[in-house]
Amino acid sequence: MRSLARAYVFILSVVIALITTTTITSAQQGPALFPAPNPSGSGWEYISVDGRPALGGPYAQVRTFSEGFAAVSAVKGQIGYIDQQGNVRIPFKFEDAREFHEGLAAIKLNGKWGFIDRTGALVIQPQFEDAPDWFVDGMSISVMLPKDLNTPAPPSFYIRRDGSRVYVQGMDILLPYREGHAWVGKLPRSFLDPTTYQVIDQFQKPTSPPLTSCGLPGVFSEGLSEFSLGCGKAEQTGYVDHNGHFVIEARFSSGLDFSEGFAVVLAGDLYGYIKEDGTFLVKPSFDSAGEFSSGLAQVMKNGRIGFINSKGEMVISTGLSHSEALAGGFKGELCGIFLLPSPGSKVVRMEYINKAGEVVFPPTAIPGTN
Repeated sequence: MRSLARAYVFILSVVIALITTTTITSAQQGPALFPAPNPSGSGWEYISVDGRPALGGPYAQVRTFSEGFAAVSAVKGQIGYIDQQGNVRIPFKFEDAREFHEGLAAIKLNGKWGFIDRTGALVIQPQFEDAPDWFVDGMSISVMLPKDLNTPAPPSFYIRRDGSRVYVQGMDILLPYREGHAWVGKLPRSFLDPTTYQVIDQFQKPTSPPLTSCGLPGVFSEGLSEFSLGCGKAEQTGYVDHNGHFVIEARFSSGLDFSEGFAVVLAGDLYGYIKEDGTFLVKPSFDSAGEFSSGLAQVMKNGRIGFINSKGEMVISTGLSHSEALAGGFKGELCGIFLLPSPGSKVVRMEYINKAGEVVFPPTAIPGTN
């Protein structure tokens, strides 16, 4: 039972890595490779865009390639980094490890997190309790969590590439830097009241007036960030620029940040997509919707998962329902789909489809679930 639980935790981490789209992009520096379960059931491997094995492993754990390297586990649970030819470039010695961004990757040693460069050298000594964010615009962030419900959390802080910590005086909430700007917030005295937020630049200087919200702002992407006004049923979402000016008025129930020129918005009970001028690419008509990635976006209509293109046209219909599968954004030419267990089974299977909707890697059992 414990091994099965660990397997599902690992599956969840892979799902998050594969289906969560992000405004951060890191070229693979070579042929695109995708993590996939080894058909033998002994672990994980990497496949090419045609679904054929490229790096056999098998590996106990895998992460996606970023800046030419991928974190994998192959020896007694320890994690190291391989290149796209399968060569071990950084030895297996870490308890946990993340992807490279801006030449640095977060790693865990002796229960603490730090950062290494692409040679494996420790650039920032392990010292952080929780996994920091990626480095973006030369800044990372460490969000401090309370030890228990009766103990307030220590102040969160930003991390520079030299390891120095940057605290923002008077602010309780720090959100990640994107495009050289970040949201910071001051919690209210009563949880019934809205939080006061401001945008700061890389020198921690405010670039916007104070704005209040009962929600959590987005991160800046393509010059805009999602921000909501009002509370409860009166809450409405719009999009602001780096100076906190509403470029798209707050008129939606909720929204996601912009990706590839479009943003998901919720109007009533249905999701649609808007352009950067606030007009609709697709009027609200979907049961759920995800961000655009590699030119396509995952949607659900009439209970079935599909993908639309940048013209709003449905170009892939999988025929799968949300109770049957988890699917997310395309990463380059492929999209990973997790097929959930059928009644009476515990087996989770994974397949990959291409942009024509063809299955290039057939459904294969995830290690630890069969």
